[in-house]
Amino acid sequence: MDTRNPVSRRFFTRSENKALPRILLFFLCLLLLAIVMVLNIRFGTGLSLDAIWKATIHYDPHNQQHQIIHDLRLPRVLAAVLVGAALGISGTIMQIITHNPLAAPDTLGVNAGAAFTVLITLLFLPSVPQDLIPVLAFAGGIFTMILVWGISSVGSRGVTPIKLALAGVAVATLMRTMSEGLILAHSRAAFTLTYLLKGSLAGIRWDDLELLIPWTVGGIIVALLFSRTFNLMRLGDDVATGLGVRVPLFRMAAGIVAVILACSSVAVAGPITFVGLVIPHMTRLVVGIDERWVIPFSGIFGALLLTLTDWVTRVVFNPQEVTISILTALIGAPFFIVLARSRRVR
Repeated sequence: MDTRNPVSRRFFTRSENKALPRILLFFLCLLLLAIVMVLNIRFGTGLSLDAIWKATIHYDPHNQQHQIIHDLRLPRVLAAVLVGAALGISGTIMQIITHNPLAAPDTLGVNAGAAFTVLITLLFLPSVPQDLIPVLAFAGGIFTMILVWGISSVGSRGVTPIKLALAGVAVATLMRTMSEGLILAHSRAAFTLTYLLKGSLAGIRWDDLELLIPWTVGGIIVALLFSRTFNLMRLGDDVATGLGVRVPLFRMAAGIVAVILACSSVAVAGPITFVGLVIPHMTRLVVGIDERWVIPFSGIFGALLLTLTDWVTRVVFNPQEVTISILTALIGAPFFIVLARSRRVR
């Protein structure tokens, strides 16, 4: 790509003039995220900040309070941060490469396809190494995304935003129905596998984070490296091609990154809905359309939303454990309806 081109040069120059306020905002968001993480860890423990700090830095495996913080609370909070960031960035990428404001891991069926694949693996191939679970989730997510794209391309008008969203919702519903049938048929495993239907951060352990971290961190790094090219993709395929982007190849590579981010989250926390749909739009309202800023802010806003949502669900429904997707759906479903009725998605 050639940023010496007058079109791209003007775009990047205007964005650089706003860099300082965005940097300050980013660090403020990081500080807010740290505060919410501490609140999440403290809830229900009755411990001081000093005790939480000691349990985190100087862990004593024989101290019961340290065990609660280190083995239960800390992995859950870190998972909320990573899953929220992954889903936020995944949704942003999907909306860019499809030119579709309704695109997200859940509306394109990626989450449901990944969850169905993980469910089949756990039920019928229990001897499969745990390290392969994210890979199998990725395979299911890619297959579902291709299926949705194929269905939505049928007809004289080809792929449109509404057709793509409807096809995604239909395929996702089918996948969830089959998943429910499998869980009902295997009642002994119903309780432990419910997270693959609704999405949940309950029961996250360090082993789960070891699965999540490499895929999520790697995917986020690649997305950040792609961010300048994402700006050119927003100008349209013809303009991006003229500026040196190999559009089909780049779209495929970016799509793989988006699916990896979504499916690694599903493998650990199940299909948490609407985060990938809402966060990109929220981010652009705050920082504008420069994807070099939208990508990192989508990650931080996604992490904030999921960490805060997890904390709120535990406060409101205490002592019951409620799946986090209930609250994300309450936020995202009305947003999806309003967005679907918007003229710019037709």
